[in-house]
Amino acid sequence: MAKKFTSGVAFLDYSSDDDETEIDLIITYTCTPAQAARGPSYASGGEPAEPAELEILDVTYEGGRAVSPELYQKIVDDHDIYYFLGKDCDWGVPYRDPDAARDAMRDRG
Repeated sequence: MAKKFTSGVAFLDYSSDDDETEIDLIITYTCTPAQAARGPSYASGGEPAEPAELEILDVTYEGGRAVSPELYQKIVDDHDIYYFLGKDCDWGVPYRDPDAARDAMRDRG
């Protein structure tokens, strides 16, 4: 199930010549955690794993004023924003890998 979040972000805008400008923004977004693959059952042939999803819903300046369409697109296209906002999401697979513990013990020696 998707969860809705709102975060304050200091976004660095490099569009003006050689100067960088720090802009304080409020970003509203939803996160849907990753889903592990589900094996076949009596009622289903199984479902593939689904990656986590993050969707940016709204971007405003700290005072509530809307950002320009160009700045909005720049934010949506910035991969670093997704990593920053992704800490509120479960980016990994939401189950414990039983082989990981065995492998970690073996690697310790």
